[in-house]
Amino acid sequence: MKMTMFRTLTVLAGCWLGAGSLEAQRPNEKEIADLAVMHSDAMKANREVLKNYSNNYRVEVSKDNELQWIDLVNVQIGPDQNPILTQVNRDKMTPQEKGLFGRKGRKQQEAAEEMDGIISYAMRWITYYNRLPADRVFTLFRQAARDGTYKTASSSTDIVGVWSTNVRDSNANDEVNIWFNKLNGHPVRTAFTVPVEKGLDGATGETISAVINYRYLRNGEAFYPDTIDVSIPSRGLKIRVEHLISKMKE
Repeated sequence: MKMTMFRTLTVLAGCWLGAGSLEAQRPNEKEIADLAVMHSDAMKANREVLKNYSNNYRVEVSKDNELQWIDLVNVQIGPDQNPILTQVNRDKMTPQEKGLFGRKGRKQQEAAEEMDGIISYAMRWITYYNRLPADRVFTLFRQAARDGTYKTASSSTDIVGVWSTNVRDSNANDEVNIWFNKLNGHPVRTAFTVPVEKGLDGATGETISAVINYRYLRNGEAFYPDTIDVSIPSRGLKIRVEHLISKMKE
């Protein structure tokens, strides 16, 4: 059986965390429920704190290993706890993307607009899995405990990982892996793979995979996505998101 993109991401996450040498004692139903509530509450409380901050991110978009453009994006958490993304600047890296005149230029522009639409679609899934609903968190943790996919990182016995499939719903065919601190529920890394519903343009078998790494603000009062790596293999698309700076809102 071929290893899926998700399994590859899980292995990479495990290597980074030193996972695999320690097998966590399988928690009972109450313990897994308590961990799920802790993680869900920590994520919700963190979004409340992040409402007070404005964050800038650098976004690199590559197609077939060729850098297409670099965006500077501002991210703020709105009153409904949803992220508000504002494009501040775009540096286009190839002549074809610099607005050539004529029919060729129009086609290039249409291709860029199509990629923008695909990226926006991918970002919606990142938002979803970065703020997984409480009932879905419980489903993930419960299935991980049941299936034995609840592990302790060898680098720290306080860091544990859970992963499972069909997390969004029973027919989602998604795969989700979350590493978090079991003492406070704070995330360390989240990886997911989700099939594209009906294909981005009618195609089948397309998937979006992402790995989100978290980091604390310097004052330690909140955490944020520090880097996000997104892959859409069928399109040859890779997106690298890097946090630049966080500022308190005035």
